[in-house]
Amino acid sequence: DEPFSHIMPKYIDLEKEELLSKKGILITDHQFRNVTEIADDMYLLKDGVLKLIKDNEDLQYHGYIR
Repeated sequence: DEPFSHIMPKYIDLEKEELLSKKGILITDHQFRNVTEIADDMYLLKDGVLKLIKDNEDLQYHGYIR
């Protein structure tokens, strides 16, 4: 849950490398740009429904980013 929160920016790339070495991990984080760089599949939970996210345009369409 939120692996990129409260981490100094210089350590975020190290955290990404560590997460990439693992398989079958569910990541939730508001810092979606870090997640999009390493995720194989992304879903947005909105109004109790999971929505498959292919790119930032999908996030924008669903109102997550402007």
